[in-house]
Amino acid sequence: MVLNIFCWNVRGIMSSAYPLSHMLDKFTIDIALITEHKLLPRSANFLDSIHPSFTSILTIDESIDQYSMQTCGKAGTAILYRKSLESSIDQIGSILNDRIIGIEVKVEHRLPLYIFCIYMPSDNDIVMFKNTLGDIESLLMHYTQLGSVVLAGDFNARLHTPYNANLPLTQKSDILNSF
Repeated sequence: MVLNIFCWNVRGIMSSAYPLSHMLDKFTIDIALITEHKLLPRSANFLDSIHPSFTSILTIDESIDQYSMQTCGKAGTAILYRKSLESSIDQIGSILNDRIIGIEVKVEHRLPLYIFCIYMPSDNDIVMFKNTLGDIESLLMHYTQLGSVVLAGDFNARLHTPYNANLPLTQKSDILNSF
C-alpha cells in the first residue's frame, strides 16, 4: 500500500478550502494533516464538506473561547482521509493532549502505520512546549514498538541543520533539537 500524505498549516480553513480540495485531487492525496490556529468546534462539519471523497477527525484546544476573535496561537488539528480508507483507519483515542491527533493505518500483512498530526504552542510558553513534546515522546516510544510512526504538523520551532546553520535558534528550537 502506497499512501500520499500531505501536511497543511493554514490560518483559516474556510478561506483555504478550495485550494486544499484542489491539491487533494491534483496530488492524489490519501491523508491530509491540518493544523490551524483558528479551528473551532463549529468547523467540524465544514471539514467534511471540503471534498466529497474525504472524511475528517479533529481535536481542538479545550481552552479556546470559540466566541472570541482572539484565537491566534491556539491549537486545532485535523486529519482528512479518503473514505475508501475508512476500513483501514482507526482514530487513536488515548491521546490526552488536545494539540495532538493520531490515526492507525492498518496495512495487510505488515505492521501498522501510526500518523500523528501535531500543533506545538506558538507562543513562548516553554512549559507547555516541553509538556507537549513530552507527550509526543511518550507516544513515539509506545507506537514505534507496534509499527512505523509519522510525526507531522506545525512544531513552531526549527531544526538546526547545515541548511539553516546561520539562522539564530530560539529556546523552543533548542528544545526541539535536543528531542
